[in-house]
Amino acid sequence: MRGDFLIEFFIERYKDPGAEVYSLNSEGELDEHIRSEAYDSAVLREKQTGVMMSQMNAFNLATWIIANILGDGVTDADVEDVIASAFEDRIENTGDSE
Repeated sequence: MRGDFLIEFFIERYKDPGAEVYSLNSEGELDEHIRSEAYDSAVLREKQTGVMMSQMNAFNLATWIIANILGDGVTDADVEDVIASAFEDRIENTGDSE
């Protein structure tokens, strides 16, 4: 309703095969692998968690992440300044209001 920002985190993994089929040798021990019998769908996608925050908090988090990716000497404020100057017509409230 208020325009909150929702981020959901998922994990994807391959399903384990349904069965592994082997032949038996004359002593009754496992021998040659014949085939794997897999499930219909090979990938499972499971939601781990969801995070909801205001648009301002999402913006602040984004600038913090970008500054950390860019490395030493780049601050959140540097990133915010670049974004604000490039998109000033779209950004209403950047700053320390929250």
